[in-house]
Amino acid sequence: MKKVLPLSLILAIGMMGFAQVPAKKSDVANTPVLTHVKTAIEAETPAQSFNFEAMTRIAAQRDTDTLLEFETMMTNYDLQTNSALGNRLAVWPDGTVAVVATMDNTGQSSYPNRGTGYNYYDGEAFGDMPEDRIEDAYSGWPSIATWGDGEIVASHAGGNVNLYSRATKGEGTWDKVYTFNTTTWPRIATTHNGQYVHVVSAQQNSSNTLLNYVYYMRSTDGGVTFTDLADPPLVDVEGMYINDIGADDYVIATNGDQIAILFVSMNYDLFYIISRDNGETWEKQIIAEFPYNHALDWNQTAITSETDSIWAPDNCATIAIDNQGTVH
Repeated sequence: MKKVLPLSLILAIGMMGFAQVPAKKSDVANTPVLTHVKTAIEAETPAQSFNFEAMTRIAAQRDTDTLLEFETMMTNYDLQTNSALGNRLAVWPDGTVAVVATMDNTGQSSYPNRGTGYNYYDGEAFGDMPEDRIEDAYSGWPSIATWGDGEIVASHAGGNVNLYSRATKGEGTWDKVYTFNTTTWPRIATTHNGQYVHVVSAQQNSSNTLLNYVYYMRSTDGGVTFTDLADPPLVDVEGMYINDIGADDYVIATNGDQIAILFVSMNYDLFYIISRDNGETWEKQIIAEFPYNHALDWNQTAITSETDSIWAPDNCATIAIDNQGTVH
């Protein structure tokens, strides 16, 4: 069935947050649940209290001069993301915007023409609905960023992530400029007017599940060369996170010299890592702890355990850094 992908330009300047979804107590309490973990530690897990500050919500004006919505493209392909839907929008200081999405309009179940659908807002209107992908190969899960006066896109084809760029936003031929082998589900961002390019992607494990090994790569020459595949700084590759991080569990934001990567799932801590010096050094900030990270040993066989209701992110999140350096 046809899907219309809408875009509200207010997203380009608005703050976004993550949602939380409660599990119904009637569904969970006193119900045995099979979990792929071993035994709980004997010490009782301390109770946690969460303080929620009162928030004043400012309603958007229902005036067409302040809130506009556009249809940017159409697709038959439903799976736009496995988790968080981020980094699909690029905005330049002059108010122009580019948007990408996984697109295929063939109507066939195999989606033979799947790839990056692209549309551009010139300050007054978007272009015609795209009909063809920008890549020359079966691709998906695109991410876009500004690249000086041009733009750069990352998407994955098979087990590789390919980068495509062009020097002028909204026009010209897309050139393949780089390939990361054996990675998938990319996120791309730029700093210093495109001189620095930052990419996060994941490598599926040998069992071909949605458990992945996540990598961070950085270019200091506009995407001509990149560092080798590297562990994201401060993400514990031996411990509680790396084998739990699923496809598209991460989004990236930049502002000036600042780069932040948010990791979100129902199965581990909600946290982000941030660099204030363009990727040289990093800090880690845990937003909300997952209550079972330290209470269970994940290396033993499955056991049956009971739990009351718990609160956790619903895998849908995004991140932004304002001009004062505050992370939202």
